[in-house]
Amino acid sequence: MSSEELPKVLGLSEEKQAEWFVLNGYEKVTHGEWNESGKWKSGFQ
Repeated sequence: MSSEELPKVLGLSEEKQAEWFVLNGYEKVTHGEWNESGKWKSGFQ
C-alpha cells in the first residue's frame, strides 16, 4: 500500500474503509487505528 492511498482511506466512513481493505487484499478490519508509520496497528481478525 502506498502512503498516497492512506489519506483517501482515512477520509472514508468506517464501512467504506472496511470495504477498501477487503478490496485490497486485507482481512476484515474491525476497530483499530493507524500508527505513525502508516501501518494499521490493530483491528485485524
